[in-house]
This record gives sequence, C-alpha cells and structure tokens, in this order.
Amino acid sequence: MNNYTMEVYETKREILNFSKKISEGLDKKERKFIFDMQYGLSKSKSCLISEISRALNENIKLKNTVERLCDNLQALSEKKCKSN
Repeated sequence: MNNYTMEVYETKREILNFSKKISEGLDKKERKFIFDMQYGLSKSKSCLISEISRALNENIKLKNTVERLCDNLQALSEKKCKSN
C-alpha cells in the first residue's frame, strides 16, 4: 500500500510541475484551473466535466464543482478569443 501512495503523490507532483510550465503568465485562478483539469482528466480517464469533477473529490457538491470548472473553461476560452 505504501508504494501505491508514493506513486500517486509522484504522479500528482509531475502533473503539478507540468501544469506550472504550461500556465506561465496566467493568474493564480487560471493556474489552479489548469491543474485541476489535468489532474481530473488523468484520474478519471474521461473528458466529461462531470467525471473530471468526481475525480477531484472535493468537499463540496458535485454540481458546484462542475459549475466552477465550466465557468473557468468559458472564461479561459473568452480570454483566448479576445487575444486573437
């Protein structure tokens, strides 16, 4: 069991380090969103927002997590559209 725990932490740390690299120049909220999405995608092995939200296993209602991720995704998309 101990090896499994270490592998999970190492994987999470690798995702965090990669997330930091690709989100340079973004604000803290956007960096956290990028990490949450990458971690959720990896853990859930699904691209559905509801499955990503479940994988994050947050201590709030699933609906609230889904809404937060959707809102951040939309805001990031709008920001990208404005810059083009």
